Amino acid sequence: MDEITLEDLRQYRAIRAEISSIEAEVESLYYPVSSPPLMSESGHGSGPSDPTVKAFHQIERDRERLDKKHAELVHQQIRIDRWLDKLENRHIAAIIRLHFIVGLSWRQTCLRVYGYPDPDICRMAVKRFFEKQ
Repeated sequence: MDEITLEDLRQYRAIRAEISSIEAEVESLYYPVSSPPLMSESGHGSGPSDPTVKAFHQIERDRERLDKKHAELVHQQIRIDRWLDKLENRHIAAIIRLHFIVGLSWRQTCLRVYGYPDPDICRMAVKRFFEKQ
């Protein structure tokens, strides 16, 4: 099983947020604030100095860069999701999902898992789990 660290789990929600922000940024590439001028500074409307062509090439470069970063982040997210799905200790899996994936506090997680709000119990259970790994 692919090894996941506590730091990987701490980054999970940030990874998902960054994936969403990259998707929004890619979409915004195709809705510029203003259109490029119709004529270039040299007075010609086409050719290598055409601002529309330059803008298109810049959008393509930006899109490639964003697509690469998006793919890396999705890979990280899938890696964590698969690890969590294969986790045999369902108790720890529930704690990890509630705290690191859903975003509940340790107190809220403990209340959901154990029925009382002692944050140290869940935090220590996860810490002991990773120390054994």
